[in-house]
Amino acid sequence: MTQPPLQGLQCAGAFAALHVVLSLAFKGVYGEKRSHLTAMGGTGAVKDPAKVRDMVAFNLITAGFQFYCAWFGTVGWYDGTADAIGGSTKERLYSHSQIAETMCVVALGFEIYNTCMVLFFTEYRNAPFIGHHTVTGTLAYLCMHPFAHYFCFFYFGLASISSVPLALVEIAELNGRSAIAEALKSIFAVLFLAFRTAYWPFVCYVFWGDMLSVLSDGTCHSHATAYIFLGAQVFLTGLQWLWTGKIISGIQEMAQGKVAKKN
Repeated sequence: MTQPPLQGLQCAGAFAALHVVLSLAFKGVYGEKRSHLTAMGGTGAVKDPAKVRDMVAFNLITAGFQFYCAWFGTVGWYDGTADAIGGSTKERLYSHSQIAETMCVVALGFEIYNTCMVLFFTEYRNAPFIGHHTVTGTLAYLCMHPFAHYFCFFYFGLASISSVPLALVEIAELNGRSAIAEALKSIFAVLFLAFRTAYWPFVCYVFWGDMLSVLSDGTCHSHATAYIFLGAQVFLTGLQWLWTGKIISGIQEMAQGKVAKKN
């Protein structure tokens, strides 16, 4: 039977192959069409029609992946699946869940593909994005011990719910659907603020308590892994607050613009 890390690499290859197929399929749709997109992750107009096709393919795959994780993670978080392995510190950190393991495998494959695509697209090539995808892929790999499967339902699953409309925003922008893009941005902002800004710290509190507990009683399977996870928690939480600030600034600018129009 194929080991989970190898399955992750196979998933990365599958994502890359799907990207090529979608990009070629979109050639007839977009032709010589050029977009004046200002990407959510960066700035600048997309002038190369081939790149427009690639960006649509990338965001379509991203939306599909995020929907998959959000669906299984959210259902598992609220239907008792996660709770079944969340009764104690040891269970939350070391109980195995096939659903969580599968999410980790797919997440590892996606983040390998995702990191390559972010490096390719200058619109998304920035330190927070590269760091986020690299760290997330590393954590997905380390979770295959099995480790922290209870928390996978939240971090790889429920927290991904805001990323679905974000990817759809990019697709709408690339196709000149500004009204749809604005509506999706509002949905994204609400979901992000609810789950990544407000709810995220509570889950972090439980995670830190569990990690410090196994470190102090000597039952942690790997101190290196523990410190990587704790450091990643600080980094990823910092990113959530960075993006929260940008979302709040965007909301304020939108509100000020509406007030200016009324006056």
